[in-house]
Amino acid sequence: MAATFFCPQCFTKVAESTEICPHCHTDIKHYLHHVPYVTRLIHALGHPESEARMSATIALAGLAPPEAVKPLLDLIAQWPSDVVQGTQAIDALMQINTKEAWQGIDTISKTHPSTVIRHVAERALSRPLEG
Repeated sequence: MAATFFCPQCFTKVAESTEICPHCHTDIKHYLHHVPYVTRLIHALGHPESEARMSATIALAGLAPPEAVKPLLDLIAQWPSDVVQGTQAIDALMQINTKEAWQGIDTISKTHPSTVIRHVAERALSRPLEG
């Protein structure tokens, strides 16, 4: 199966060799070499493919940038039925380990429409990371 390529800015499907996105006119090579990696990962949380969002979430968990808290919370809210993605996003928030991240997890534990996600958030709150 051939790989599918997307513009990193607008997520339009493009050929692997595309240099300028025909949809948003982004210079793809420039984008990939000049936009900071964390910024690209945060932007990828809005990707239409769940696998791309999951990869970005896992990478953000490893890097733990504080600026990813709100985008991760938005991701959980935008895809409420995706419990695997939501669970991974909660893990990323735990790794970021800021007051804002823990407040977000607390809110999720009380208000998220998915019982599974609420339970994951409750369990996360019972074992906060030191920091």
